[in-house]
Amino acid sequence: MQQQHLFRLNILCLSLMTALPVYAENVQAGQAQEKQLDTIQVKAKKQKTRRDNEVTGLGKLVKTADTLSKEQVLDIRDLTRYDPGIAVVEQGRGASSGYSIRGMDKNRVSLTVDGLAQIQSYTAQAALGGTRTA
Repeated sequence: MQQQHLFRLNILCLSLMTALPVYAENVQAGQAQEKQLDTIQVKAKKQKTRRDNEVTGLGKLVKTADTLSKEQVLDIRDLTRYDPGIAVVEQGRGASSGYSIRGMDKNRVSLTVDGLAQIQSYTAQAALGGTRTA
């Protein structure tokens, strides 16, 4: 009895789902109202942002003294706080081993300050049996 009731309910729902699109509003070709939108003019100036020694401008981020002051930068974590996709790689006990840009870190990230390349991470060296290993 229960299955028969479910079967009837399914048939009823199916018939309603197929019948309802019949009542959808049809727009005749002559009844369609078209609106003419105003013309928009866009004016812009081309700005040169690429330096002569720069390979590409993609992903380049420049921070000025004013920007650092506004963002209240005190350490390297503050430096990347408002930049999406850039994170400081944690090393433990508050130390960091460089930056991670969209998942890439270590020697795959180029960091320059005033045009000078910066070191990304330090290689730990340990003495084992009187010999140094890198």
